Amino acid sequence: MATRNISLIGSGIVASTLASTFQDNGITVSAIGARNIEKAKNQFSSMMPATAVTTIADAAKQADILFILVSDDAISSIVEMLHQENAIRPNTILIHCSGALSSSVLKRSSHYAVASAHPLQTFPSVKQAKNSLKHCIWCCEGDTEALNAVRPMIETVSQQFLEIDSSAKTLYHCGAVFASNYLVALIDAALECNEFAGIDRHDALTALRPLINATLDNIQTRGTTEALTGPIARGDKETIRHHLTSLDKQSALLGIYKSLGERTLRLASNKGTASPENLMCIEQILSEHPEN
Repeated sequence: MATRNISLIGSGIVASTLASTFQDNGITVSAIGARNIEKAKNQFSSMMPATAVTTIADAAKQADILFILVSDDAISSIVEMLHQENAIRPNTILIHCSGALSSSVLKRSSHYAVASAHPLQTFPSVKQAKNSLKHCIWCCEGDTEALNAVRPMIETVSQQFLEIDSSAKTLYHCGAVFASNYLVALIDAALECNEFAGIDRHDALTALRPLINATLDNIQTRGTTEALTGPIARGDKETIRHHLTSLDKQSALLGIYKSLGERTLRLASNKGTASPENLMCIEQILSEHPEN
């Protein structure tokens, strides 16, 4: 990899994780820019003593490759500020790691190339995120020059780079939300059902964990359609009716159950293990059951 000055802007979990990961893999970070310089110095000085911690504009002026690692809502204002202060040198490469925003949010001039590089992983803490980065896929889009610059860096830290369509970035991120954030919410709903059934929440998670893991393994090896099991896949219409009745006093859970039931019907129809008549009956049961 050709030697280039790399600067990071930000001091949150993503910035800290990436800075530390780069350091561990021999990728030198020349400067880190932050609004609160003293706080950032306390955060990074022991970990990266040779890296300058400075203002956002100064970090940008030093960079050949500039990572903007702030919240999604702050990215545009940071870039605009840097542009107004002429802090972005010609031919600098700008990169952000947002999952929701495309690289176009970085573009204020044709004098520099832009890309987004999103590590498809959850970042609950720096320690956990660093371990996850070794195995995650980075989904990237943007200008060819910027992608060519960031690709060897990504392959150094995780070896998995996937180029995606810039115009579909938001839909891509919706998929990530379904797979991660909404999975957490869905498991929380499962635990709540167990709590209403008188099962301790911790015991419920311990009991459900093997089922969750086996389901994910089945999806990986067989795909979603063939991995589907349970009452809708079997066409057990009376079981569905009993479930709905049992949830009558839990309106939030009832709504989730009905919505997911409708989605599951499509998978069950594709799988073909239940008769079309039973699936039509289940569809009617779901649609007609009132939500309190």
